[in-house]
Amino acid sequence: MTKALRMKNVFELTFSKARDFFGDDAAPMLIKLKVTNGQVTWDHEKVRDAQLEQVREMVDAGMRTKDIAKELELTPGRVSQLMKKLRKHHSVVPFPKPRSNQDECESEKNA
Repeated sequence: MTKALRMKNVFELTFSKARDFFGDDAAPMLIKLKVTNGQVTWDHEKVRDAQLEQVREMVDAGMRTKDIAKELELTPGRVSQLMKKLRKHHSVVPFPKPRSNQDECESEKNA
């Protein structure tokens, strides 16, 4: 279970694949127990949807791909895939290219 899922009342539900149970039906889900005004309810969402939302929040906070990957215990490649999906469907602005040490030295000399 990833760090992001280690919250109270949140459980990851996974299924073993079988001959007639696969694909979207067998996708892992997050199950959340909520208590509102004394009313207990269960909510659920696909793990991939939750990961996408977490990546969006971290991108909005200015985190870099490798930092997001480390925090969510994903590969940097998977984070890049999610960021590409966000850019395509959710208008996320990509990070600016990091400046090299040479650029920084030149800007200090010019100052």
